[in-house]
Amino acid sequence: MELDVAPEEKLCPETGEPLVRIGEEVSRKLARKAEQFYVIEYVRPKYASRKNPDLGVRTAALPDAIIERCPADESLLAYVLNAKFADHLPLYRLVEILGRAKVRISRQTLSKWVVTLGTALSPLYEAMKGGSGVRIT
Repeated sequence: MELDVAPEEKLCPETGEPLVRIGEEVSRKLARKAEQFYVIEYVRPKYASRKNPDLGVRTAALPDAIIERCPADESLLAYVLNAKFADHLPLYRLVEILGRAKVRISRQTLSKWVVTLGTALSPLYEAMKGGSGVRIT
């Protein structure tokens, strides 16, 4: 972001001639953009036969999910696991953090997701544990 002086300040006060740009001073500040939560909407057209309705309705399949019929995207599930296990946040604190972002998820739901993900990811854990000869505890 460039912050410039007012146009009248770019004139020499004695001669009125334009001042010459001789360089710039750069200042940096570390900033943080608040977390953004958003909804992914999948639109799947439905098709049926006019002449033979007994054939049923056809729609495209939803993308594969690690938890069947879960309203959370894998990005949110990864965030929950990272917050719980890497950042050591108890689930009640995560509920509070999500609540400040106007995302309402109960602690019981988060807990159910964590347990289900633990089961679903256990083959990955076993593959990582078994291949290197190193014991992971």
